[in-house]
Amino acid sequence: MNLREFTEVVDRQSEKLERGDLLCLIRSIARKIPENQRQEFLEILDEVQKRQPHGEEQQAGFYAVHGADRQEIRTESDRLRLLFGQIRNGELYLKAQGYEDYSRSYWDSDWLWEYQDHGIGRIYEESARLMQRCVNTGCYHEAVQIFQQMMDTEVLVVNDWDDFHIGLEKLVKEKLASIDLDSLALYVLYAQYQVLQEDARAATIYSYYQIPFFRKIRLEDMLSIGREELKGLSRFWDDWITLLSKEEGDVPARLLMEAVRYQKGNSGLLEAARLAYAKHPSLYLEALKSLDVLHNYQEQIEIGTEALANIDHKYVYRSLIAIQTAEAAIRAKDEIQAEKCLAEAFRSHTTPLNYLRFINECSSPAAYHKILEKAIEDVQHGVYTAVHEKELEQNMVSENTYTALKFLHGDFAYTMDACRKVKGALGWTGTFIKSGIALFLLLLNKDDDWKQGCQELADQLVEDIGFTADEYLRGTKAGDCYGTTPARNREVFYQCFIQWKKHYSLDECQQREYMSWIETMIDKRVNAIVSGQYRNHYRIAAALVAACGEVAESMGEAAGKQKRMMKYRSKYPRHSSFYGSLKGFGMRDMGKRGKNII
Repeated sequence: MNLREFTEVVDRQSEKLERGDLLCLIRSIARKIPENQRQEFLEILDEVQKRQPHGEEQQAGFYAVHGADRQEIRTESDRLRLLFGQIRNGELYLKAQGYEDYSRSYWDSDWLWEYQDHGIGRIYEESARLMQRCVNTGCYHEAVQIFQQMMDTEVLVVNDWDDFHIGLEKLVKEKLASIDLDSLALYVLYAQYQVLQEDARAATIYSYYQIPFFRKIRLEDMLSIGREELKGLSRFWDDWITLLSKEEGDVPARLLMEAVRYQKGNSGLLEAARLAYAKHPSLYLEALKSLDVLHNYQEQIEIGTEALANIDHKYVYRSLIAIQTAEAAIRAKDEIQAEKCLAEAFRSHTTPLNYLRFINECSSPAAYHKILEKAIEDVQHGVYTAVHEKELEQNMVSENTYTALKFLHGDFAYTMDACRKVKGALGWTGTFIKSGIALFLLLLNKDDDWKQGCQELADQLVEDIGFTADEYLRGTKAGDCYGTTPARNREVFYQCFIQWKKHYSLDECQQREYMSWIETMIDKRVNAIVSGQYRNHYRIAAALVAACGEVAESMGEAAGKQKRMMKYRSKYPRHSSFYGSLKGFGMRDMGKRGKNII
């Protein structure tokens, strides 16, 4: 039950209560109030009592008290205005000393400042308290002015380098002022609502959400701030929803969903989605999720199909909707519809995980081969940068992800060419070759049981391609059966990779050619790492040696793993750290005469 529904029920029930019932209710509430909130409760009772116009004398006393409050507020406001003027003029300022902090990493430092404050933080704290008092007293214009003064004023920071300025948020972050910014935001929104004309409320209040610390504020929480009910809420919520429907971004999307739920409950999400899906596709997803508890899978399929037809395929959110619809189709025993949805999920978010899920869940992958190939060729790929706004995030992958997709779709020649572009044994960071060698070794491995070296490469690969068990199992028949955790990533990846290998393979000529090149490249890589004493890379170098030997053994070479490990053990007898890494992947100890001790 949201706040609106709760308030309406309370109002209806309160109208039926007699005086004795109300006294009993107040006492029951009082007994449940925590000790640290009892004084505030008493103040509320006192305020309510003062507002009761039982006679001219009581009314006069009420206005006298509030007149005194307003006078005190004006006096305090004038004092703080002068102090903020001194801050803006640079008469009041902070001193700071900067230094580099290497506590995280020797190579990655942070620049930190130590501040000397002689009262500026206290000025901001007193302003925040005064603003809250203004709201409680009904001085809403003054509250808005005080907040604006706090936001408009920046503090000069004098130091041994270049002087700079910091604002309210930085003061709080650096613990120079102890202010609850969430509470401050709610108070100013409430005050602003009270002073605005009806037709200006939605736009003005939305403008506050451009301020960073407002972006997580739930507007519904504003309703419980002041001691006066907000008038014109029905008109405001309609204007608010209309405005947010036209705005792009994650914040407007969240605010819109909250407003729709407050006004119409979950049933209003579908109506809002049909009107605003072009800018807020997430509304369709929330509408689908809201139907989960009702187990009305057929309705979910119909809504999901409608959403997939309406939303442009370039948006990642469409993929999430497709997966949600696939889950409903699976529960409805409609496997054909589920397959179609998983294909659309890959089309709108073209990732290795979505590819593997579709191939392994589809009853006839060959029928979709051209569709998947077109999705891979159409996807934007290149230098990928993470986006902060997810609502209209577009389907785009990095060059390395694109190459991994080509591998999974069976274009092994393209993938091997991408690996061979790297000529040196070092400098692999950011290139595809690390993932490429891991993928080819797992493909060449004829054993279904991965041993230590291949397991390590699989762990690295899972991280490189962004594979998680939780995400993979969504939209699959096993989705309800797994209690997945990130620790199971390799286990689930192993299962789906083994299944994937049933659809793609290498001929014997390719196997010999690729294995020969991979072993040559691994040999160069390991020699460069160990001879250069790059200790941080010893583990992955040992894993490459072990995995290469494990694959050779699966292809028929006897003791291939131990032979390769002993070769490097003999070549680098003084590198005990690397020797320890090899032992971690199964190398046997050697006796004094160089014989293996089993």
